[in-house]
Amino acid sequence: MWPRRVHLSHGRVSGGAAGRVPSSLARMTARGKLSAKQRTLLAIVATDSTFERAPYRDGQEAWFGKCLHCNAHLVIGADGEPISRATIEHILPQCHGGTDALENLGIACARCNSEKGVRHDSKRRGDVRATEIVEKLAAKRRKRWREPA
Repeated sequence: MWPRRVHLSHGRVSGGAAGRVPSSLARMTARGKLSAKQRTLLAIVATDSTFERAPYRDGQEAWFGKCLHCNAHLVIGADGEPISRATIEHILPQCHGGTDALENLGIACARCNSEKGVRHDSKRRGDVRATEIVEKLAAKRRKRWREPA
């Protein structure tokens, strides 16, 4: 079973509990300073337990985590801008009915995301191998899930 949904526009988690998106994200979103991609990356980071905030270069902070596929180290700036080759991964591809819900999104390195797209996303819906990969990634995402702070 999936956790509650995160709504970035309000900085709240639906489902009745008092969970919240990180306050810095909510403040920047309220001011309109983040692009949709940055908001999405930060929302995924907030729900992925492999990502931790730590000092980066020149006293700035960044999020350090791992690729959903290969566990390569990825770095995303505190503002949501990818520093390494981090990309948004649709676990169930949009062409197969996948959505932009956080439960269906992960962060992957560009190499893994591209390879999945070329090798598996283009296959027909219901392809055995593609289905196995989607199920494996969905299970990994559920295992990594954390409620936003």
